[in-house]
Amino acid sequence: MIYILACFLFLGLISCQSPKVKIISFNTSDSIINEGSKTYLNWEVKNADSIVLKQLGSDDLLLENAPLKSRMAISPAFSTEFTLTAYNGDEDSKSKCSLSVIVKPPLIKTIHDTIKIVKPIVEVEPSKEKSKYIKGLQTIENLDKTSKINYEIFFIDRLNFPKEVKLYVTVKDENGNFIANLAQPFGTKETSKKYFLDLSDEVNGKKHNISEDEYDIEERHDTLSQKYSFSLVLDHSGSMVQVIDILHKSVKQFITKMEKSDKTSIVKFDHIIERTLQLTNDKQQLLNPTVFNGLNNFGGGTALIAASDEGIRSLNENKTVKIEILFTDGAENSSFVTSLLTGQGYSYKPKSLIYKAREENVKIFTIGFGNVDKDLLEKISSLTDGKSYYANNGNELEQIFNELPRIFHNYYIITFKPKKIEGQHSFQMTVANPDGSTDKISRITNIGKIDLSDLDNMQKECIAFFEHKSEELKDESKFWIEKISTYLNLNRNSLIEIHGHTDLTGSKEANLELSKKRCESVYREFAKNGVNKARMSLKPHGMSVPIWNPELNEYQSEQNRRVELIIKD
Repeated sequence: MIYILACFLFLGLISCQSPKVKIISFNTSDSIINEGSKTYLNWEVKNADSIVLKQLGSDDLLLENAPLKSRMAISPAFSTEFTLTAYNGDEDSKSKCSLSVIVKPPLIKTIHDTIKIVKPIVEVEPSKEKSKYIKGLQTIENLDKTSKINYEIFFIDRLNFPKEVKLYVTVKDENGNFIANLAQPFGTKETSKKYFLDLSDEVNGKKHNISEDEYDIEERHDTLSQKYSFSLVLDHSGSMVQVIDILHKSVKQFITKMEKSDKTSIVKFDHIIERTLQLTNDKQQLLNPTVFNGLNNFGGGTALIAASDEGIRSLNENKTVKIEILFTDGAENSSFVTSLLTGQGYSYKPKSLIYKAREENVKIFTIGFGNVDKDLLEKISSLTDGKSYYANNGNELEQIFNELPRIFHNYYIITFKPKKIEGQHSFQMTVANPDGSTDKISRITNIGKIDLSDLDNMQKECIAFFEHKSEELKDESKFWIEKISTYLNLNRNSLIEIHGHTDLTGSKEANLELSKKRCESVYREFAKNGVNKARMSLKPHGMSVPIWNPELNEYQSEQNRRVELIIKD
């Protein structure tokens, strides 16, 4: 009797479990069609909450939340593959089917802005000079078999986590040629299996292997690539006086190479922020000489964080990939004051900027030139799933702006379902060279909530500059201190560190004492404005932490003679 009851109980438990999702059929009515002809995509699914249909080579969904049994008319322009994914809660099932299209050779736009008629491969004249930046295209068939090639995951799309994550990969040779024809629709599945090998997802120290049939690889070029909204956020502070013409020349080169579907906004900043152009794809408007008028009306401090926030705000297109390109030649020193004075509520701390970019799904690509805070720029780019560059000279700056439109329109996408765990994910892949040797590439992203409290000390607000050997505050500094005091008196849990600095002339001992006096001048001014002395700490550094070393120009000495605040909320 007990045995019979146990059996009934076991059967009851089984009946209460959710039925497994099952794809009964998924196919096309015809396996081969002529270009311009129509056929049907057919499917039948059981026990699914929802289904999603996608086409290889397109980021747009064919159909979402479709009926469990139906069909739809299709007329693709080239041979392709379709994917059906059925979902039931945390469970999913995937199926694929292919369709061959007999077509005339498609028109593919090359990097030289000429039109060539090609079969589904890219054929261009490759660069023959060594370069670490992409400036040409080369097909894998024409690459020397002894060559080494460089793979890089240059950004990550985690928008559809946990259903999928996309890795965007660039592949280039030592001459800066993007290597084409490694994956469909330009290459073959066999080629992609030869060059893209093992994939894994390591989460919180535990490695999870992703099998070959669990990820897809697609190759994209030019008109088959994503649609983008860019924001060019450009430093126009005083230190840019010798670099501004090179920057403007480089930016115009970027705009010229944009695809017709790409849109761009332009934000200029020093301690003032100006959205010079709203998001547009009108190149005549973007290249208007009035946009590139040197440092006209600019030449002050560097509100880097607040300006980057304005760049995010300008990217209001929802159906595009949103990219901010943030250029600076200096360190952040004005965002807090700028935010207070404008009343715009701009981010003034790196962590609030990063949180906002992640929430808006904006990838930030940073470009540093000269005396920048490299660590800060790398944090901003990596934590928003973008990429960080540094230019050592004007020529390299031009090469970077020349590469950027190329990597956004020539790349491979690796799409897969990651482990459904929030935290830090390290995606790793084994890749192959033409000579048979292998390398590993990896990229880290953070999914879900992340703790960025360690970035608090990276926000330094420069509130006072001094004459040579002086500790006397200027009227402008007193004005800024008054505004910050109003904030501090409203936010009584905030603490401030006052960091004093000198230029590089004189002895270490004398400069340490001078930096202390500068701290005290600021300290007394805050106290005069009602800030409790117990909330302030003094950090004199003398000449040990210069912005500029050596000081080749007077403006560099002036920027070294400063007092900075760190505000801890």
